[in-house]
Amino acid sequence: MRPPYMCAAGYRIRTRVDYWVRSGRHVLREHTESFWMWPASRTRITDDLARHGFVPLPGHDDPRVLAVTRPGHR
Repeated sequence: MRPPYMCAAGYRIRTRVDYWVRSGRHVLREHTESFWMWPASRTRITDDLARHGFVPLPGHDDPRVLAVTRPGHR
């Protein structure tokens, strides 16, 4: 896993996100992107994802990682 990357500029932050699509222990796809964004709380992000059917994965308590799944989808 790469270390997180962020830098601030005014009210925005530049961040890099690493995505992994997994099935069990196997990584099916990986993607990395970097972009400007406005900060949002973890609660706001999880609430937005919940509206689209995503739920947090249990056992992922590292505040640097937001692990979610969409039950019933492969």
